Amino acid sequence: MDFDAAYHRLSDPDKLRNPGPAHQVSNEFEDSLLGIERMPEEHFRFISRVFSDAILLARPGLEYLVMALYSDKEKFSDAQLNSLFDGIERHYDLVQDEALAYAFFDFVSRAMEPVRALRLLKKTLAKTKNRAALSGILLGLDILRRSDNAADKEIAALIADAENKFRSIS
Repeated sequence: MDFDAAYHRLSDPDKLRNPGPAHQVSNEFEDSLLGIERMPEEHFRFISRVFSDAILLARPGLEYLVMALYSDKEKFSDAQLNSLFDGIERHYDLVQDEALAYAFFDFVSRAMEPVRALRLLKKTLAKTKNRAALSGILLGLDILRRSDNAADKEIAALIADAENKFRSIS
């Protein structure tokens, strides 16, 4: 996979509102991992670059890349997963696309240990200021609430906070 060409297709200003290029890149990314046991560093650098780009975090279609990551999550090293989750925490407030927000926190809530996922959701809730991003946080909290989780009261309080914040944003 030519990662530079894929990045340029994703960031093409004439196609930023079209989910097609993101879907194509996601398919190519997933196909390039077939038969590979561990996530190659160049693949990881590519997704780190994409998910730290404010312009790309507003484009439709990147949820397909997150879904590809979820289906290959066992290929990540612990260090790569930690770095990916840290990047989501740092850049999540830039997410402008609701489908991407849902995909991020569906992934986080299912792939991360529940205590750490809850901590990440709490941190992102504190700094998020847009409805699309809040929608993803609410989904992640709901997934954790429905799982076997000892922090039910804390999750319920965070859901109430997120819903209040969601209502206050126009």
